[in-house]
Amino acid sequence: MNQNLLKTVKKMQEEMVAAQQEIESTTFYASAGGVVNVEVKGTKELVKVNIEEGFQADRVSSRFGGRFGDFGGNDRRRVQSGLSRNR
Repeated sequence: MNQNLLKTVKKMQEEMVAAQQEIESTTFYASAGGVVNVEVKGTKELVKVNIEEGFQADRVSSRFGGRFGDFGGNDRRRVQSGLSRNR
């Protein structure tokens, strides 16, 4: 194989390892309107979930046709499979 190509591939591998390490050392934050706040490590470890006191998912669910607050079954499996694919 061409030496320049091997050097390029090695450099790309090193950059990918560095990027992965940076992601793993990062903590990500997400918020749903300030009602639900989530903290997740770059290793996909869930650190913290805060749900505003008094939040009533059933009231929100009825406003959105029952699609919100019913996070189970297929939705949960879809998220879990998406997380496992990203590993």
